[in-house]
Amino acid sequence: MKKAGLEKEKRKTPIEVFMKAIEKRKKERSRFKQAIAGKGEIKLIAEIKRKSPTAGLLRDDFDIRRIAGSYSKYADAVSVVTERHFFGGDVEFIKDVKKESGIPLLRKDFMFDIYQIYESAYFGADAVLLIASILEKEDIKNLIKTSIGLGMDVVAEVHNKKELNMIMEFDAIIGINNRNLEDFRIDFETTKKLAKMIPKERVVISESGIKSRGDIEELKGMVDAVLVGSCIMKSEDIEEKLRELKGHC
Repeated sequence: MKKAGLEKEKRKTPIEVFMKAIEKRKKERSRFKQAIAGKGEIKLIAEIKRKSPTAGLLRDDFDIRRIAGSYSKYADAVSVVTERHFFGGDVEFIKDVKKESGIPLLRKDFMFDIYQIYESAYFGADAVLLIASILEKEDIKNLIKTSIGLGMDVVAEVHNKKELNMIMEFDAIIGINNRNLEDFRIDFETTKKLAKMIPKERVVISESGIKSRGDIEELKGMVDAVLVGSCIMKSEDIEEKLRELKGHC
């Protein structure tokens, strides 16, 4: 389904359109990695997504510009889920969020084609997410090389030691996903176990299942940043939840 949809997008907007626009803009080096690096105070990457396969619709009043404005006050970076079928996203979200928030932006989607990398740069993403479990090593290498060439950082997402070993040689931020993709259970031990295997100089993000300041404190010293989405999107008061996650209340 995803590949068929992408082929349709390629016919609608050829990659050459993106390439010409990016060349004219002369994209500067991403600020994403710089914004979240440092094993001291854990940085917050706040995520925007309309729905999820496990939780369904997350927010009725999905005003993406208002949400992005709130994120800009407290988050160090923002993650935007653009996948349409399972998450109700759209690549156009990137432009709106970038305009309203002004903070470094990560595009999350099922990325597997060079076309998507150019598309991400065209719409203004500062970084892209690559999921190691759905990609071959050579694909990861080529996608990372293209991303860096276009001035974007890369978050390589892993779930286990095998995937971690596969991406360690690449110039990528390491995202550790606490969610088991087979049964969708959350286990923070995934981050705790894998983080011990990663050199201290590498930038590390813990993803999935983080709901409170207590959860963040539990990961202190192990990771540079946490990526938090569902609990923010479901909160009645987004800014209050962001303040709590940042330890401001």
